[in-house]
Amino acid sequence: MRPTGRRRPGEGTRPALPGRGQVGHGRPRRQRLAGPRHRAPSDGRRDGRRHRRGPGRRAAVTGPSVPRWAVVSGNGDYDHLEELPCVAKDLDVMADLLARLGYEAPHRVSGCTAQGLRKELADWAAAEGDRGDGVLVLYYTGHGDRSSDDRHYVLCQDSRPGLLKGTAVATEDVVGIVTETGLRRLLLILDTCYAGQGAVDAVRELARSLTATRDADQHRLTSFSVIAAARPLELAADGAFTEAFRDAVDDPTLGGPRQRKLYVEQVVDRVNDLLAATSPGQHATFGTLSGDEVALLPNPRYSPDVPEEGVDLAEQGVALSPEGRRRREEWLSHFGPRGRGLE
Repeated sequence: MRPTGRRRPGEGTRPALPGRGQVGHGRPRRQRLAGPRHRAPSDGRRDGRRHRRGPGRRAAVTGPSVPRWAVVSGNGDYDHLEELPCVAKDLDVMADLLARLGYEAPHRVSGCTAQGLRKELADWAAAEGDRGDGVLVLYYTGHGDRSSDDRHYVLCQDSRPGLLKGTAVATEDVVGIVTETGLRRLLLILDTCYAGQGAVDAVRELARSLTATRDADQHRLTSFSVIAAARPLELAADGAFTEAFRDAVDDPTLGGPRQRKLYVEQVVDRVNDLLAATSPGQHATFGTLSGDEVALLPNPRYSPDVPEEGVDLAEQGVALSPEGRRRREEWLSHFGPRGRGLE
């Protein structure tokens, strides 16, 4: 039986099997797939935590103003599998990071049965009716496994190895549930073993769906990317990916104050640089099916007040002074709406 537990840092990795859809070799560069420990509640409800940005940190300024939602979900306690002690911390880290990137206070889901996870996601999708104008980041951490027909499943509290179709949730179904009410922009982040297979499944299913509905469905996805913590045949170390992802997003070399968004490819490359030191043998991958002008990963260092390159120091000082900011705000409030034909 295939081991389902996530590898702990420092443990050996399972050797890759040839001919099973492994994505790339070595450090992937342009891979296209095409707090405290606690026991989470067992009824699939949120645990009531609120995550706030740390002192001195502000939410990212992101260009086009759209609603931004985040769902952070996972399981650390299982009825039939080993516990994963880092899951609670992973959820905390990701919730704090997404809040800093300008997403609403993340909807947190943990300790779910398979049916409980389906219901939580469906309830979230239906809570505000049409979510077509916004962006969702959906993060899942915990055990993951592949079925005999090479489908990826996220394992829930009551999941049983070898009985995945009846006791776990297929990754492509997770995507289908949250997009059923018209969501048009989605970033899926999978932090499980064999997560790369889940990325393949999600991209393949969405590509099939888009082909079938391209002319008929105005609410189809217009922007979709997926980040996987491990390749299709790799185990994922407990707790390794989330810290690497946070540190990659916070790396100033990936985007300075003039850059509105971070590029998924560059973030994943940086994650792999960090994983090489903390979890050798684990390689994050990514896939992008489509995109638009709205950033899935806003740059937390972006500042619209920073003058363009080439402006001398004296002019920069004026522009960044309180008086300069006031004049800029007046100009935008007066001429901006008129220039867009709104006045």
